[in-house]
Amino acid sequence: MQKAPILITPRWVRTRTEPIAVTDVLSYLSSAREVYVDGNVIVDIGAGITTFAAMLQGAASVMGLRRPLVSLPFFTPRMGAYGLVMLTPVPYNIASALVEGLRSETVKRNDHASRYFPGIEPRSFERAFREALAEIETDQVLSRWCDASLNPTCDVRPVARIEEAVYVDRREVSLNGAAQEEVFAAATTVGGRTGWFRGQLLWRLRGLLDKLLGGPGLGRGRRDGREIRIGDAVDFWRVVDFQPDKRFLLASQMKLPGKGWLEFAVDEEKLAVTAYFYPRGLIGRTYWFLTKPMHAFALGWLARDLVSSAG
Repeated sequence: MQKAPILITPRWVRTRTEPIAVTDVLSYLSSAREVYVDGNVIVDIGAGITTFAAMLQGAASVMGLRRPLVSLPFFTPRMGAYGLVMLTPVPYNIASALVEGLRSETVKRNDHASRYFPGIEPRSFERAFREALAEIETDQVLSRWCDASLNPTCDVRPVARIEEAVYVDRREVSLNGAAQEEVFAAATTVGGRTGWFRGQLLWRLRGLLDKLLGGPGLGRGRRDGREIRIGDAVDFWRVVDFQPDKRFLLASQMKLPGKGWLEFAVDEEKLAVTAYFYPRGLIGRTYWFLTKPMHAFALGWLARDLVSSAG
């Protein structure tokens, strides 16, 4: 939406739907433990009938944008899916399912939500969207619902989880018999005097650029050479999440046209080093695609070197 001054849409954007915030879904699920019924009951939930077109315009309004919608009768689902892929980080199979889903109405067919959950008042779409943007701005969108798997969807299958508005580049390496704890311990030593292994030159160049732009660069180092804790600085990163022997997340403090994170996650089979990026406007998206080729070296080398150095 930030990249297109006019939104070209299929005619199905006029289809009725009832969106609902994830927070409200969780409220229903949590409260359901205290609801007793005879047999089975289907509870339809939603925050009021609207259309996909109204949702697009509402989202634009929340972001302070004006985006006229132009519906084309010959706009096929495949065209819509390819357009979504070009404008967002959503993969084609998910984009195709999303566009195809516009054909079907998704509205409540019963009043069981208000009958069995009278204390829950779902928030409006505008409020939910505003809160979602606030979570992105406060670095909350990358927290995981599970820790036992490195899969992008965690242990939930086959429904894929979409990281909204975040570009992702993940490099995975087999542990090759190394212990999970040893690989994790090696990963926690990155930055500072240890550096970034074979990719050090690339990281130094990025640090120099950051310095020239007024950022901290690599000179800040880290508090301790082997241990990290939430809040620690690691060169131009900051530790924002730490789960012993499983995962830690670094938030970028370098000068960027957007927000960036670097995640290290280990299970019994592999180490995954993942870069996340939430771009700001067209410049941010251009930056991502210009720097992504270097990830093959910077992230790939880093993952392999960490496993090799374990123990």
